[in-house]
Parts: sequence; structure tokens; C-alpha cells
Amino acid sequence: MKELIAEIKSRAIQIAVVDGELEVISEDELDTAFIQKIKQHKQDLIHLLKEYNVEGTQNELIPVEIQKNYPLTNAQKRLWTVCQIDDNSKAYTISSIEFLQHVDFEIFKKSVASVIERHESLRTVFKEDENGEIRQWILPFGSIHFTVSLIDCTTKDIAENVAKNHIETEKYKAFDLENGPLMRTSLYQLSSKNFLFHINMHHIISDAISMHILLNDVMVCYAAYQQNKTPQLAPLPIQYKDYAVWQLNHKESSTYTTHQSYWLKRFSGDLPVLDLGSKNIRPKILTNNGAILHTLIDTSVTQKATEFVAENGGTLFLFLLSAWNVLLTRYASQNEIIIGTTVSDRNHVDLKNQVGFYMEALPLRTKINWETNFKTLYKQITEHTLLDFLHDSYPFDDLVSDLKLERDVSRNPLFDVMFTLDEDVPASVAITPEKETSIHETTTQTSFSKYDLDIKIRKVEGERLRLGITYNKDIYKENFIEQLMTNYCQLLEVLLSQTTETLGKINFLIESETTTYIEEFNKQTNAFPEIEFVTTLFEKNARKHSNSIALAVGSETLTYRELDEKSNQFANYLLSKGVSKGDYVPLYIERSLEMVVSILGIFKSGAVYIPIDVHLPKERMQYILNDIQANYLVTKPALENNIVPSSEMQILHVDFEQLALISSGYPNKKISGDSEAYIIYTSGTTEKPKGVVLSHQNLGTFLMNVEEHFKNISSQPLLASSGFDIFLFELFNPFLSGGTAILLKDTQVRDLDYLLSVLENVAAFHAVPVLMTQIVQFIKRNKIKDKYANVKELYIGGDEVPTHVLEDMYEVFPNATIHVFYGPTEGTVFVTTKNYERKNTNFKGAVIGTPNICSKIFILDDYENAVPFGVTGELCIGGFQVGKGYLNNQKLTSEKFIQNPFQPTEKIYKTGDLAQWLPDGNITFVGRRDNQVKIRGHRIELEEIVKRLQSKSEIDKAIVLVKGIQEQKELVAYIVSSETIDVLELRSFLSNTLPNYMIPSYFIRLQEFPQTANGKLDKQALPNPADVDLNATAKYIAPTNDIEETLATLWQNILHHHGKVSINDNFFSLGGDSIKAIRIISDINKKYGVKINVGFFFHQPTITSLASAISNQHKLTVQP
Repeated sequence: MKELIAEIKSRAIQIAVVDGELEVISEDELDTAFIQKIKQHKQDLIHLLKEYNVEGTQNELIPVEIQKNYPLTNAQKRLWTVCQIDDNSKAYTISSIEFLQHVDFEIFKKSVASVIERHESLRTVFKEDENGEIRQWILPFGSIHFTVSLIDCTTKDIAENVAKNHIETEKYKAFDLENGPLMRTSLYQLSSKNFLFHINMHHIISDAISMHILLNDVMVCYAAYQQNKTPQLAPLPIQYKDYAVWQLNHKESSTYTTHQSYWLKRFSGDLPVLDLGSKNIRPKILTNNGAILHTLIDTSVTQKATEFVAENGGTLFLFLLSAWNVLLTRYASQNEIIIGTTVSDRNHVDLKNQVGFYMEALPLRTKINWETNFKTLYKQITEHTLLDFLHDSYPFDDLVSDLKLERDVSRNPLFDVMFTLDEDVPASVAITPEKETSIHETTTQTSFSKYDLDIKIRKVEGERLRLGITYNKDIYKENFIEQLMTNYCQLLEVLLSQTTETLGKINFLIESETTTYIEEFNKQTNAFPEIEFVTTLFEKNARKHSNSIALAVGSETLTYRELDEKSNQFANYLLSKGVSKGDYVPLYIERSLEMVVSILGIFKSGAVYIPIDVHLPKERMQYILNDIQANYLVTKPALENNIVPSSEMQILHVDFEQLALISSGYPNKKISGDSEAYIIYTSGTTEKPKGVVLSHQNLGTFLMNVEEHFKNISSQPLLASSGFDIFLFELFNPFLSGGTAILLKDTQVRDLDYLLSVLENVAAFHAVPVLMTQIVQFIKRNKIKDKYANVKELYIGGDEVPTHVLEDMYEVFPNATIHVFYGPTEGTVFVTTKNYERKNTNFKGAVIGTPNICSKIFILDDYENAVPFGVTGELCIGGFQVGKGYLNNQKLTSEKFIQNPFQPTEKIYKTGDLAQWLPDGNITFVGRRDNQVKIRGHRIELEEIVKRLQSKSEIDKAIVLVKGIQEQKELVAYIVSSETIDVLELRSFLSNTLPNYMIPSYFIRLQEFPQTANGKLDKQALPNPADVDLNATAKYIAPTNDIEETLATLWQNILHHHGKVSINDNFFSLGGDSIKAIRIISDINKKYGVKINVGFFFHQPTITSLASAISNQHKLTVQP
């Protein structure tokens, strides 16, 4: 159907429904084969025309009167605008190479000149008229300075390489749109009978079909002049300028209105923005720095695809397009996408032989239901795309304008991926009536990318398909594009063999990729021959370091022998009170020697350790006691008043004097790996906390990892709350090296001065990012980093780690190795580690490292498929550290602890965190699944904004969150600063490097960030903008001088804006577009006698920035 519609349009055939019948009108006689096609699809055509009221008539296209200049077409306006913004006219250049046999140069020059005279487009330039409007001007043939360069390469060793190198250089030369010419040609002589003809032409006057037309016309003229004959070329009743005027007038027709309604409905609602998770930060303004990669699609795939199309209708183009829809949306974890393609607007018969820019962009919007199969999706895409093609005479730029989209200068409007299939590549053109010469069209590998991804597939070598992707190097890396092409080729095969499989379950990874993600990156999963338990590990080190100080709390200390004996005594005490293996024993005690003795004693008794922080609210503490149905509680007499015990509960005290009377022998309780070791209560998705149950195998595996990786820890302070599992790391890390665990009191942890004095004499310490930030900033501010030369190991985790914190840690602790941890409680403390040695300064806070020994990491999509490099999926944990589940919550356990899709006998834990694999096996943390940040269709990296904010010296700390304000999602920046912040200046500062949609709407200054009980940032306690005096962030800021006043008026006039214009308003947020931006700059340059670049305005589209630029360039009094 698509080819039939295209053929109807290319032949300028009119179709309409008259009295229920299909009427076909053509000026030319129709061949039998084509008539048969019409008959075959008659009912489909009638259905389409009736359902969508598509008119079958064309407005008459007639020559216009000779004028001084003419309007631009929509496509030309778009290209011209891009060239002004980028100041780079070469970005839209077409290069083509044709091989010829022996050529008579003088005849060849004459042939090219005749073609230039024939086609007005080749003599067209673009400049403003007296009203400042950009117009196309057609130069008389005699006035244009055009030459064909003859370059002799015969004296060189490898003539063809010399020619290609010369062509490579030529393609970087920009065209002068105002003065022309906009075409350059060269004839390279490779030998006496072998020449290479090269054409370099600006896209604003040509397209791919135009290149074929131009070459054909040159060859026809050349063949005729060789024989001293007049070239027999069909006359051109109209020229490109006539088409431009027709297009402008076409907007007044009813046909235009019909098509407009169709497209506005098609693109109503929220529009998707494709985000493939690039590692590069998208440039603030779209660049054209591209590269191209190619691969061949197997012939068998083409054959099967052809059979699929024959069976299911549609075309090869639609099949290949459907596959791209599937792959790109799977990569982006989206269910909707817009991909662009091109259509040639040569619908009128008189445009068939024209040279000009007739290609129009056509956006194709697709919504995907992952529960359906490929056949269903293919049918949906076929139906929608055919309708889109029927309505393709509505200009793309009109759609963009009518949708009133906020301009994002970092992207193309509506779509960033272009897909085309070229099935009609001419094989030869005639030079003489007697013979032909082969033309090898080899568009050189261009370094210009018009889109993020420009995907072209063309038929080569018979039925084989060649896939080429031109990609923006500023956004994507080469290895990512190679992977994308590999996955696409694999997906084609899978879709053809599994047409009825649920789309979400389709696996597009090749076998080697799956092996890498599932096996290679988890190769350490069985590194320990046997798992030792916590009690064994401690006792082994206690015997080895019996007289060393194991624990210090202020001036009180215990050696390893004393700690081992006292914990044995406490274990025996518990057993004497009736505690049995597997009994739940909550510990409610302040930070003290007794706390640590109790923890070890509970483990040794075979009971289950459950920490309850003494600072917990009574209601939460009571909930935990009720949930575990505790029969025992270990505490101190001073804390008993906080407890409401049940009648069955025994209150047990820790008293060293009484313990001295009890046996210090090992209780000899047999512990199995599956036995429960401890339960940690974490915040739940409801108000109720959930108890995570961990086994001795879990804890033992984790501690063996610690012992393996962190050695010679002579001393480490314990800063975390005992109610969090990281406390177990802080406690046992020094124990496993025979070092000293320094337990600080709660008040001491909160006293930064005291804490810093302790850190002067320790070998290692762990802190969550909020506390670590306070520590490093204090040391930097007071220039005392020399005091911390003893610190050899730094541990950070428990929350997202900003890159700038790592950089500060490296600076203020000159001898320390930095370790970044990641892991939820359900995975036993932490399951991945990223180590930064002193020689490694490439800090990336989002990188959380590689899996622990005996742990596995899987990054999966919603259908439990492994995702490839650079693609975001849910981080799932497997291996020996995966916990047992949630206490008294089987439903949640079943949801989160699921069967391993790659090893059914094992289970994995779904963390709810999003992550990506890096090629080296490291993992990048992306964010929480339930806290995805998306503003107006754009996914936003909040850390990128934070890092930019904190690059200002007066800002100590910053965080950016998304808040719902007046039913709109807005970015809110919270700032800690000792100085007053100029919000206007701060916005301007951010706008230098960040796109408009990443500039926070509100800035709130705080004295300090609120924290949770475990020292993490308390996001819930941050004030809502609605509750804060935001005078400093008011939307309207009046002009402060004459230039700003004049610019505000100019903006109001050009934007037809009736309200006040703030000097800080974004031009594009007020409805500005590229054309209006160019008008603004043109008016400013004329009025003030300055030369402000359009690109500057796209970077800083505010009145205050423009006024400053004017003042800096030229100090003038504003003209009346």
C-alpha cells in the first residue's frame, strides 16, 4: 500500500470517491500492471479516503510572474535557520561521487553549464529583503561565477586515494548562502581513461533525487554535445520558485485544513521524548558532530521479511520501521516513540524532473502495548503510517508551529531519530546512445549528523540490505551504536521467528551478550570454598589477637579475649533464661560496651538479633515488638520506662558484674547457614516499617567479603545507628583485621568538632554522603587536611554519592583509598563496591562498582530480560547475600524475592533501583524506579544540576528535587550557603551550560539540610515552595535600563505577547521559535550597530543576556 500511494503521488494521479466508487484521473495513459494494482487495493483506498475525508484533487501549480525575489519553502526555512544558529552552512551538504570513463573536459564543462542554466535552483541564493525577511533570489545565468575544477591525479602513486583525500577536504568547506554558488563540482583525472566526477551541493537547493536528476541531465547534455547535437531534455514548465509560491498559497485550501486537523489530532496530548540513556551530557545546543557506521543485514533475513510482508500486507519499509520502534522503545524503557522519515513532495507531474529541496520530514508516532505480539503491532503501524502518508502534504514545520511546542534547542522538534529505506538506487546513466558507464554512488562518510540517529537502510548486492547509522558523537559513543546495530539485526531474526510471542518477552541480545551480563560479570559467584559464620570469624580473630584492644568506648576498652569471654557469658545467660536457637531477641540499649557484648552474645546463642535504636519513636518501637511477638527484650534498667512489655515478655539486663558469675565457655550452639541471624526494620512503602530477615549464610558471606577486601584496619569509628545494617560493617571491619572498633556516643557523632578530632587518629571510617560532605567541607574550609594523613581507607554509601563529594574526599584525605558501597538491607549490607586508588582520579559518583564475591547482579527490564550496555533496567541481586524475605509479609516477599530467570533453582531480589552496565563490568546507579524524574517529556539527571550549582564557590551544598506545584511538575533547588544568593545571576549562570528545562523554577536557601535518624538527607522535611517566601524567585523582573526596556518591547511585538516580559524570561518559553529568534537578532544588530550571533541567543535567550552583550559590544545611547 505504501508503494502504491507513493506511486499515485509521484505520477500526479488524482483519486477520489464519487458515488461510492473509486475515481482515478491521470493525464498519462496508465499501464496494465498499475491498473491491476489499483484494482487489487481498491477497497482499501476507498476506505481510507472515506474514513479520513482525504480530497483527491490538487491545486494547480502554475508559473509565477518574474519578481525580484521569492519566498522560501517550509523545508528551506528550516535548513536556513539551522545554518544561522549553528553558523555552519556545511552541516546540510550532500556529497556524491560518480565514476566515469574518459571525459572531454571542455564538453563536460559545457554540459554542466547547460544544466545550471536549465535549473534555477542551482543559481539561487538566500538573503534578506528590505523588510528583513529571508527570501530566495535567482541569479541570471550570466552573472553567476561557477567553474568545474579539473584536478589531474595521474602523476600520483595512488590516484584514486589522492582524489578521495581532496574530496574529504572539500566537504568541510562551508557555502556562502547569501552570495553563492551553492554547488561545487570537480573532475578528477585518475588515468587517461578514468575520471571521477564529484558534486558538492548544499541541501537547501537539492535532495537525493535532485542529484540523480542533475547527473542524468549532465550525461544527456554530454552525450549530445559529443555528437554536436542539441540535448533532448524535457522542458521544465515550472521551476522551484513556482513550487514555493504554490506551497504558500496551498495553506488557504480546504485540503490543507483537512490535513492539519488530522495531524493535530495525531499529535495531541503529551508527546514522548526518546531517551536512550546516553553517557554523554547532551550539548545545550544541538550539534552536528557526527560519524557513520555500517553493517550488512543477512540475506536470509531479507528473504524472510519479504515473505512476512507478502503474508501480512504492508511493505519492507514498514517491517523495518516496526522493528526500530520495538528496539528503541525497549532501549529507552518507554511505550511510545516518534520516529521521523522523509517523503518527497513531488506530487505534481511537473516536479518530477526538478532539481530542488522537495524532501519533507514526516513524524511517525507509535504507541506500543508490550502485552501484544509483533503481528498486531505491525498491523497497527501499517495502518497509521499509510494514513500519515496520505496526509503528507501538511508541512512538518507547520505542525511544529501549530502544536505550539516549547523550543528545546538541544534537540530537533518532535523527533531525534530519522529512518529511511532506499530501494531505488539507479545503477547507470547513459553517456552515449551506444554505451553506458557504471555509476558508483558513494556518499562519503560525513561528519555531519542532522539528528541524534539518522538510520538509512538500502538494498545492495541483490536482496541484501545495508544498514548505516549516522550518529551524533557528542551524544553517543561508537561502541553504543555498534551494539545498537547488532541488537537490531538480532531482533529482526527473532521477530520473524516469534511473530506471536509477547513483545515484552522478546530477547534481542546475541548469545555472547547474554553470557557477558549473566555469567562473565558474575564470575566470582563461587569464589569461597566454604562459608564461615559470624561467630566463627570473630572467634578466629579473637584467638589470633587476644591481647589487642578490640573495642573502645571513650576511656573504656575491651581486649579481644575480654570481648570474646563476655559475649560467651552473655550467650550462656540468654540460654539460662530460656532463649532457644531461632528465638527473636530485640536489643534496646544505648551505644556502649554492653551493646557490642550483647550483639555478639545473641549471635553465639543461636538467637536472632533485632536492633532497636533508643531514639526511635515509642510507637515505632512498639510496632516492632508486636510484629516479632517478642518473648524477650535486652535492655538496661534506665530504659525500661520507654517500653510497654507484653505479659509474655521477659526483660533481660546486661550487667557485667552479674555476667562475671556465668561460664565464659563457648555455648556450642550449632548454627546452620539457613538459620536466621538478624532482622533489620526498614522504612516501608506504607507508614509501617518492614522487617528484613537475613540468615547466617547471608551475614557470613558478607563478612568474608569484608575480610577478603579490607585488610589491616587498625582502628575504625562506629558512626552509624545500630538500627541500620551498615553498623555491622563498621563493627566487624576492624574485628576481622584485629583492629579496634571505636564506638562513639550519639552526642559525639553529632558533635562535628569532636568527631573530627577522633578521625585524626583512625585508619578508616565510613560515613553516609550527608555526613561525609560536612566532614570534608569543614576540613577544606579550615585547611587542616594534614591532620588526616593516618586515614588510609574511606567508605561511603547508603545513599546516592555525588561526584563532587568523592573529589573532595580525595583532596582532603591525601593517603586514603576510597570505596563506594551499594546495597539494600535485603542484600546484606552492601553487594557492590567501587574502589578508587590514589592513582585513579576519574571519579563518577553514580558508578557503584562490581558484585561482591558470591553475589550476582542482574539488570533486567520489566519482562525479566537482561538489558545491554548503557540501557537502564532494574537492578536485581542474586547469590549468597540475598535475604530470606520480609517477616510476616509473604505477599511482599513473593513480589520482591522472585525466581532467578536464568537459574530457576535460585532466587533474586528486585531492588526497585535502576542501573546500567558499563562495558568494563562496573554498574552505574541511575535512580529509584518509583522516583523517575521527568519534566515535560524530558528525563533529567538531577545530579547534573546539583554539580553545576555546587561549582559556584558561594554554594556549600545543593539538592534538586521535583515538586508538584499547582498541578505542574517543577524543579526546586535547595541551597545551603553562608552568603546571600542572587537568584537572577544564578539562573544566568546555569543557563550557560544547561538547557532551559533543567533550570529550576524555584531556589530555596536553607541554613542546613534536615537529616533522618541515620544521618541521611530527609527529603520529606524540605520545605515546599508554597510555604516559603519566594520573593527572590518572582517570575517578573522589570527592565533596569533603556536597552532592556527596548528589548522587552521588541519581544512583545514579535511574540505578540500582551503581558509583561521579564528580563529573565526565556524567549522560547514565551512562544519564540527559530525564525522569530533570527528576526530579533537581525533587528538588534541593525538598531545598535552590533553583530550578535544567533547561536549566542540560543545559548542565552533572555533580555538580560542580550542587553549585556549589546553593552559589551557597543556602548550606545538608545535611538529614539
